[in-house]
Amino acid sequence: MGLREDQVQRYSRVILLQGVGGRGQEALLATGVRLTTAGPALLTAAAYLGAAGMAVEGPPCLLANGDPGFLVRASELGLPAPPTVRGALARLNPDAVGESLCTGTLVALPDECHGARPLVAVGRRDGRWVLWAASAEACSACLADAVQGAEGPGTGPDAIQAGALAALLFQRLVLGLAPQLSGLRMAVDGGMEVLQAPYCPHRPVLPEAVLAQAVGHLEACYPEEGCGVVLTGPSGSRWVALRNAYGAWAARDPVAFPRDARSAFLFEPTEWLALLREADGRSERLAWIVHAHPDGQATFSAEDRVQAAPGGLPLLPDVGYLVVAVLQGRAREAVRVRWEAGHFRQEPFFLSS
Repeated sequence: MGLREDQVQRYSRVILLQGVGGRGQEALLATGVRLTTAGPALLTAAAYLGAAGMAVEGPPCLLANGDPGFLVRASELGLPAPPTVRGALARLNPDAVGESLCTGTLVALPDECHGARPLVAVGRRDGRWVLWAASAEACSACLADAVQGAEGPGTGPDAIQAGALAALLFQRLVLGLAPQLSGLRMAVDGGMEVLQAPYCPHRPVLPEAVLAQAVGHLEACYPEEGCGVVLTGPSGSRWVALRNAYGAWAARDPVAFPRDARSAFLFEPTEWLALLREADGRSERLAWIVHAHPDGQATFSAEDRVQAAPGGLPLLPDVGYLVVAVLQGRAREAVRVRWEAGHFRQEPFFLSS
């Protein structure tokens, strides 16, 4: 969509942030958010999102001078008191009442999370705040399980902090910086804890046809490690076979690459970058990275873990890994791996006969 000169000036500090930039700010401007109700937490989130240029659709309520949560008192906006939320947003930032290409939702629990994605749900459970953020790809059943038993947000000074966190979670979803489903728990004193979404048991890992293509490629690459990825987008999932470039790189620099293509795999960087650009143009996301262990075990090895999470931090926390043991040219068994609660969780994965 491109940024106007006045928008470049208005959002210059945000554009300079790593992970945002001009394209990120364009994504924020193109995404709106609908509030399911008012209250200090959601009003605070609305103020932050409106300041970021995101169009906010709020309930048609009045914003009284005594209402907490909007960061600016109604009387300070220079509007007839009490103004509507929309009127206050328009004075705060004209972009906050503009048109948006897509709209997400801010939900005040215990309302059901059926709004448009991206979606952030805010409530309380066991005396603490809980916030769950779900992208368009997040499993609805897992989201419903995560928010089960939560109560309404309520009021109080801690509601302001919860609203600010809700805005941050929503923006991270829009910018593609967050997992499909993630949560935060906050105590009344402001202490926070990251909540890890459980592994999703509600839908199949891979479509049968995609899995068959992946297995066929890995078997054809034997005795070397075959590799590739599964991309998911509006048209469904697709398998993309990639060349194992480890042998070529080992020939150039055997010190940096001491193994061979029978015991390691490496995507050719130029091919990998081209694929990611293509996927971005097709509105696809990387769902699975798949590779074989020729005449080895179906396990996420120590080397696999180092490559996937150098220094203990995952490079792709929301991407799954599928490791297939190929014995004498035939795929025999496999494991699926996900990053959960600070480590890689490995589970058996049964290949179709």
